[in-house]
Amino acid sequence: MAPHGGPARLTEVAARAGVSLATASRVLNGSERVVGEPHRSRVLTAARQLGYRVNPHAQAIARGESNLVGLVVHDLADPYFFTIADGVMQQCEERGLVVMLASTRRDPEREVEYMATLRAQRARAVVIVGSRTADREVTGRLAKEVRAYAESGGRVACVSQNRLGTNTVVVENRAGARQLSQELVGLGHRRFAVLAGPPDLVTARDRKTGFIDGLVRAGIAPDDVLVVHGPFTRDADTTRPSSSSPPGCRRPASSPATTSSRSAPSPPSGTTASPSPGTSPSPASTTSRPSATSCRH
Repeated sequence: MAPHGGPARLTEVAARAGVSLATASRVLNGSERVVGEPHRSRVLTAARQLGYRVNPHAQAIARGESNLVGLVVHDLADPYFFTIADGVMQQCEERGLVVMLASTRRDPEREVEYMATLRAQRARAVVIVGSRTADREVTGRLAKEVRAYAESGGRVACVSQNRLGTNTVVVENRAGARQLSQELVGLGHRRFAVLAGPPDLVTARDRKTGFIDGLVRAGIAPDDVLVVHGPFTRDADTTRPSSSSPPGCRRPASSPATTSSRSAPSPPSGTTASPSPGTSPSPASTTSRPSATSCRH
């Protein structure tokens, strides 16, 4: 037990063993430099007598490695990021790694700060999840931190656009949004509105561009599409159309959701469209259906 009654310190172990602080650290923190006998046995005996507990962070510094993996996401409240985080944590747990989770709350400056912190902490690897911003200066600073970390032996992987010069899982946002709009046109929809997300977010831009491109390919003019920008939160104010909205467009008062509509064949004069016995009314013949490209993440 340490004389002062608190946790034993490495300096106390070194003093009792009669060795230098560096020698005690090499023995207890797993340095690659092997300490010979009798010094090694004296340090281990002193540590046992004093009840010294090894500091995992000190071990990592001594060995030049760590079991820490940094995970940086935009918003943990978003199911998209939560699902990815859960998968990363499961894989790390199976490999005996510890995850340090950081949420930027969609602030690109925090990404840079977290990356610098994880580099200083000597994390073994870092996973960055979320769209890049259109701000090239911020992206450049983040890329610089990533390069410095990689040069020191760290590994980085991203789920994003390939703009940081590292291993990246690229989500096909533009192609997916294009396919979505073409599918909706194929179902008979002709009027569209897009909740486009923040205009400075690359993911939001890609999805909006892809969606409108699909409509253009299907013969629908881009000026006929209502585009509404807003933050990626469930309580975002998306009630005001952007300046790119076509004249005369108004959001339906009954719902703030983005909608598209399709035309249904008119029933013969004097008749009412009705469902077959035992079936529910068809949305195509009764009302407009909610539909949109949701430019999240």
